[in-house]
Amino acid sequence: MKVLLTGHSGFIGQSLLKILINKKINLYITKYNNLKIPYSKKIKIIDLKKKINLAKLKNLDIVIHTAWGKLENYNSRRHIDFIFPENLKFIKKLINIGAKNLVILGTCFEIGDCNGEVDETAIMSPNTYYGKAKKKLFLELKKLKKKKKFKQN
Repeated sequence: MKVLLTGHSGFIGQSLLKILINKKINLYITKYNNLKIPYSKKIKIIDLKKKINLAKLKNLDIVIHTAWGKLENYNSRRHIDFIFPENLKFIKKLINIGAKNLVILGTCFEIGDCNGEVDETAIMSPNTYYGKAKKKLFLELKKLKKKKKFKQN
């Protein structure tokens, strides 16, 4: 099984990486900057600053996308203008080379003002650029799903 994990250095990504390293899978992680990557012979690194060898990522069984940049400012326009299109372009590439199962993490920021547990059917009404960008990514992938065959979780 081929699994790609993006955002391994984030809060959730770190936890997932620890779990995935112990599974019998071909594990790929993305590297975007100089973040420390844990050494493991089980991990294959895809450096996004270099030209991506898409052949390495062909026929991924699962993509777990936890990556997102500039989280120090949730209300920066960069989330809409730069980070959203960058994420969408990357995910489209993965779908086009055969990724069939996408797990893309959302946050409470897509919902907007909320307290406590949030139901998955809650109406999205984001009030930050980060939340708006994440909602936009979700909606774009829903549209793309009608054209391409993949599962979105």
